[in-house]
Amino acid sequence: MVAPTPERRVRSRISAMILCEIRLDGGEPELVRIRDFSDTGLKIATGIPLSQGQVLKLRLPGAPVWSTARVAWRAGKIAGLRFLHASIFPQDDAANSARITRPSTAAPRSQTAS
Repeated sequence: MVAPTPERRVRSRISAMILCEIRLDGGEPELVRIRDFSDTGLKIATGIPLSQGQVLKLRLPGAPVWSTARVAWRAGKIAGLRFLHASIFPQDDAANSARITRPSTAAPRSQTAS
């Protein structure tokens, strides 16, 4: 299957370059690189042979539990994984949580006793 084009995507994706673990058929965990993600899945780069429709377990850095995903598509060493359960990311919008909050530059108000 060909990788989905931006026009076919219904969820915004966030570009990334982090490692996560995947586990195939109860085997040993192997590291793969996350290229981008959304609340419904991940795009990974890996040399591990994956097949469309294959179910695997994945664990993000620091996550205590493994999540389940299915290989949605494969193009060379890039694959799209779709989460089989609710998003493995926190419920707040990942893009919003990545925004930098700037400290206020306003001078503090003086407090006077009434």
